[in-house]
Amino acid sequence: MMTPKNLPRDLYEKAVEIGAAKVLMNFEGGSDEGSVCVSLLHGHGGQILDAGDEAGDLCVKFEEWAYRAYYFSGAGEGIPYGESFLYDLKNQTVEMREWFYVREENWIGSEGFGVIEQGCGVKMA
Repeated sequence: MMTPKNLPRDLYEKAVEIGAAKVLMNFEGGSDEGSVCVSLLHGHGGQILDAGDEAGDLCVKFEEWAYRAYYFSGAGEGIPYGESFLYDLKNQTVEMREWFYVREENWIGSEGFGVIEQGCGVKMA
């Protein structure tokens, strides 16, 4: 689990200025290639802020900062995993989540089997 980082003042102030209530950073990896995707959210229902090019440019700046600040490599064995940080700009808190895939096995049962002389036990026409 990564430790949340403090936000740079210039990015924080710009996000508040354009009306963002929260900043969502989603990190994903697992195949030796890490990625981060940033969304700016309204305070109402977590909808993505649509502030045109200004919001898009700010998301890119947050992503560039996140790559440097978090050092997320995405290294793994091909099984996807990730972490999310939800920065609440008003309350200056951050929620952290991690996710990963888990192999799950379920016992189905058992039954007997027979032994055949040759072949696969299926009659061919």
